[in-house]
Amino acid sequence: MWRTSLCRSLVAFVSVCAVVGCSSDGAGDGTGDGVGEDSGDGDGDGDGDGDGDGTGDGDGDGDNYDTWELTADDWAVQTGETDYVCFEKTFPVEQLRHIVGFEPILDDDAKPFVHHFVLTMLDEPDGNLPRGGCYNLEGDIVWGWAPGVTQYFLPPEAGYLVGDAPGGEVTLRVQIHYNNPLGMPGVLDSSGVRMFHTAELREYNAGSAVFADVPGILIPPGEPAYKHVADCSETQTTNMLNGPITVFASVLHAHEIGSVLWTEVHRDGQVLELNRDDPFSFENQNMKSIDNFVLQPGDRVENHCIYDSTGRTEPTEGGVGTYDEMCWNEVIYYPRENVNFDYCGN
Repeated sequence: MWRTSLCRSLVAFVSVCAVVGCSSDGAGDGTGDGVGEDSGDGDGDGDGDGDGDGTGDGDGDGDNYDTWELTADDWAVQTGETDYVCFEKTFPVEQLRHIVGFEPILDDDAKPFVHHFVLTMLDEPDGNLPRGGCYNLEGDIVWGWAPGVTQYFLPPEAGYLVGDAPGGEVTLRVQIHYNNPLGMPGVLDSSGVRMFHTAELREYNAGSAVFADVPGILIPPGEPAYKHVADCSETQTTNMLNGPITVFASVLHAHEIGSVLWTEVHRDGQVLELNRDDPFSFENQNMKSIDNFVLQPGDRVENHCIYDSTGRTEPTEGGVGTYDEMCWNEVIYYPRENVNFDYCGN
C-alpha cells in the first residue's frame, strides 16, 4: 500500500475538514441517525467550475455499513493553551474493504476545547500513544473535523482502501488539537470519529492531497484585506501526478482572521476556479462537493487567501496555533494510484 509520512508540525489542520462534511448550523454532535443527505448539486461541467455544496454523493445510509470507532477515551485536557494529542487503534481487516463515510463523535463537556482533529492511516502502530505534544501528522490523511463538520459519505464510485497491507490489519490515528486559552482544569475528553466501511469494493480508490502554505505566511497588523498566495507550480504537478485525477470534494481552511479563500487552476492560458469560500468562517467550515474537476499534470494550483488583521496590533505568522494562520485547500480525488504526493505548496 502506498504511504508517506507527513511529519510536519505545520500540517496541523489539514484535514480538518479533509474529507469532511459540513453543515450550516454549527458543530455536529456525533449523534445523528446515520442518514446523510445527498444534497450536493454542484453545477460544474467538468471544466473546474463546480461549486456544489452538498454533503457527499454517497447513499448516506450508515446502517448499510460496518463501523469502527476511534476516540480519546477520557483524555485529561492540559491547562496550557495549545496541545496536540494523538490516539491510535489497530483494527483487524480479513479482506479488502473501502472506508466510505465518517461521523464526528464529540464530547459535549469538552467540545469547547476541541479546535479540530485529523484522521490518518499508518503503515504500522506507533506503540507510544496516546501522548501529548504530538505535532507531527503522520500517515495518509483520511478525514478530519472542525467546527461546522457533520457526517460525510464519499460518492458511490470511491472509497479509501484498507486491508492491502501485510498482517490483515489497519492502524488509524486521530490527532486532536486542544485549545484551552483560559487554562481550565479538570476537562476530560472522549471525542473522536466513527468510520463506515464495506467489503463491497467500489470502482476507484480515493485519496486526499493538500495544496497549501503555512510557514511562508506573515500578515502585517491593521490590514483589512491582506492577500497571501500558496503556489504549487506546473513542474511540481508534473512530477507529482502520474496521470489525471478527478477531484470530487474540497475544503478550504484558514484560522481566525481568514476572510475570503479560493483556489485557481492555471492551464494553457485559462484560469479555472476549483473552490471558493466568500466569506470564509472558521466557525462554519464548509466541505464542498466538486463536480468532477479533472486536475492534470502540468497544472498550476494557486490558493488565494485574504486576511483581515485590523483587530491585531502585531504581525500574524503561519503556524499550528489558533492565533496563527494557514492558507490551505485539501482535495479528495480518485484514482489514488495516479498521485505520488500528499502536500504541495510554498
